[in-house]
Amino acid sequence: MEDRKIRGSETEIPIRIYYPDDKKAHPIILHFHGGAWILGSIETEDSVSRILANSCNCIIISVDYRLAPEHKFPAAVTDCFDSIKWAYENAENIGGDKNRIAVFGISAGGNLAAVTSILSRDHGIKLKAQALVVPFVYLDLASRSMTEYRKGYFLDINVPIDYGVRMYIRDERDILNPMFVPLIAENLSNLPQAIVVTAEFDPLRDQGEAYAKRLMESGVSTLSFRVNSMVHAFLGSPNVSRLVTIMIGSALKDILTRG
Repeated sequence: MEDRKIRGSETEIPIRIYYPDDKKAHPIILHFHGGAWILGSIETEDSVSRILANSCNCIIISVDYRLAPEHKFPAAVTDCFDSIKWAYENAENIGGDKNRIAVFGISAGGNLAAVTSILSRDHGIKLKAQALVVPFVYLDLASRSMTEYRKGYFLDINVPIDYGVRMYIRDERDILNPMFVPLIAENLSNLPQAIVVTAEFDPLRDQGEAYAKRLMESGVSTLSFRVNSMVHAFLGSPNVSRLVTIMIGSALKDILTRG
């Protein structure tokens, strides 16, 4: 494991690199933590990064992107995309393979992984995979999951969804910006293979599954699965977290080592 800072386009970005071993040419996964864009850090998802590195046999780069409300949208997007560019340009120097790079994120991190997959495509960086776990991809107020699980299932509509969104965006115009809500992006074709994980009792469930459907309709190879009987924060449960992270890591390993 190695902590360092990399130079982004707007600021220095702290990262933590996890190496599965001392061999070379490993696939690389950029890990964007959750926390409604206002909480979280490299430390809060350290165990997930470690499990992912071992289960996928990949180099994990966990990114400590800037948080709101001090740093509004699109600061987090900028930092995460800058970290992808850094990984692409410096892959060989850290024992990685620039042709086998993926992104992984939970909740707000899933949002950032989805958005930066689109940015990478548009800037000529070909990612191999995107893994989106209980992602926020749309400001949904009316779906079945949002209606039924809006209160009492950990992720309440008022806190942190509404509060996190209000702290993150600059003004109401950002609500219709595809770099904040990728579900409304006009073009989702030619994106990296996707793994989309949702939870049964999560208000974000239906929007995540709608995004998976749009990816499929756009010709993107997509594995979508729902973890039943779980709320949004199920990865906070050590046993469930380990099992699901190993499953995702195995799926990513298959994608990243194929062809």
